[in-house]
Amino acid sequence: MLRVMTALAALLLVSGTPTHARELRALDYALPADKPVTIVLMRPDVEAGAVSIGSVGEPNADWTQTARGNLQTALADSLKARRIDLKAFPAIVAPDTQLIADYEALHWTVARSMIAWMYGPDLPSKQYKDGKRLPKNQVAAPWTLGPEISRISQLSGANYALFFYSRHYFASSGRKAIQVAGILGCVVGFCAPTGGGEHFALTSLVDLKTGDVVWIKTSSAYKGDVREAPGARAMIDSLIERMPTRPGESFKL
Repeated sequence: MLRVMTALAALLLVSGTPTHARELRALDYALPADKPVTIVLMRPDVEAGAVSIGSVGEPNADWTQTARGNLQTALADSLKARRIDLKAFPAIVAPDTQLIADYEALHWTVARSMIAWMYGPDLPSKQYKDGKRLPKNQVAAPWTLGPEISRISQLSGANYALFFYSRHYFASSGRKAIQVAGILGCVVGFCAPTGGGEHFALTSLVDLKTGDVVWIKTSSAYKGDVREAPGARAMIDSLIERMPTRPGESFKL
């Protein structure tokens, strides 16, 4: 069994103030104005399960499969609705599955560093470059997966890759009972610390020419049950609603 929300645990360690959503983008970055924007959707890394009484996450294979399908469909539908030239992932990468798996793992390693930066202390080194204060939620030197990722561009014909990672753990019946007991305890003067489900999602846009992560957004807010299509769509819409998609468009934060 796995501890609930490895990513959220990292957030709690580096941040004293809970924050439902945060965005980060490369300083002064805008999509190229001289060519169309084409995006390849990487395989969504999704896991769903239940939180036991002991705060342990127990993955559920059926929930995970359903949630992954719902989220992947919601991602594709949302991007197509915005008239993005979306490249189909499975048909492109069948001969190069190991390459894709390697970059998915590398992306998550880089993303963890970005999460720590986003939720960590507000140090002066984050706020200034060349003596000038940086705009909010911008970083002067973007994190990168390296220019070799251009291989994915060659395979797909896309100039950007969209990565998606999420973990959704719902309170089990036993944990819900503990929550009720905690609420009743407050009535008689003793409040036991209890918690419900845990949810975390992250999406990022990577420039396939440079490998730079040019935009990333995280959310720990519960937007809907991702085991159902409407809940998955609500989660996706909240994550990518402000992601730029047109040539020359900049990131508005």
